[in-house]
Amino acid sequence: MNTEIRLVYNSLIVGVYMNDFIVLARPHPFVVGEMATFLAEMNVGVRKLNHLDELSEVLVNAKAAVISTAVTSPIGEDAPTVYAKIRELNANIPIVFAGLLPLERTYKMIEHMMKNEPTPHGLVGIHERVGNPKLNSSGTALYFHKEDLLQLEYRKMASKLLKQHCGL
Repeated sequence: MNTEIRLVYNSLIVGVYMNDFIVLARPHPFVVGEMATFLAEMNVGVRKLNHLDELSEVLVNAKAAVISTAVTSPIGEDAPTVYAKIRELNANIPIVFAGLLPLERTYKMIEHMMKNEPTPHGLVGIHERVGNPKLNSSGTALYFHKEDLLQLEYRKMASKLLKQHCGL
């Protein structure tokens, strides 16, 4: 059961916090826009990081962490740095990579980040799998391409994958 808490000020909702939430650990405008909308449709809350120092506090109760593979991010850290920090703080939290490029154009970078995982790893995208992925395993990550979240059929597939991977 996902409990929703609404923060209200002068009759306006100024924030919604849910028990089940996912951290946007390396936000990019695409991740904040499309991913936040996608998660809201799933009744999953979102916590957006503004600075990497906030990660340890927010990660404690998160169901997963989303890392943008885009070149830039407002938090000023690259994807490998954010990934390493997440793994340092919580080695078992499910990871979701989100990007503007198809998986076949970015999987080498992600595999390089995941090379030190203690279990066999892989990537699961809407259209393909790389390596030996096992959902709900710390050695496996999801990858959502922006275009996949724009099409209803693929959004449904992404929702199922996310539920399986994160135990939602």
